[in-house]
Amino acid sequence: MIIPIKCVTCGKTLADKWDWYDEEVQKKKKMIEEGTDKSKKLTKKEEAIQEPLQYFDKIKTGDLLDKLGLTRYCCRRHFLGHVDMMQVI
Repeated sequence: MIIPIKCVTCGKTLADKWDWYDEEVQKKKKMIEEGTDKSKKLTKKEEAIQEPLQYFDKIKTGDLLDKLGLTRYCCRRHFLGHVDMMQVI
């Protein structure tokens, strides 16, 4: 799927913001992966604490969308629900 040029609901331009957003998300994912040490063994207590936290958004994509000026949820849904298939096409 290709990101729409404008938001279907409100008409705000989206396509020019996608490249920056995608690059920033990839940078943040890389920083998170480098910061975690997978070889470290956790105790049972630490695992119990970490398990509920695994579902929280570590990338903070909401902050990136705010920087782009996408404050309406109709525009945000395009970015959050988008599956980038440009490499496949």
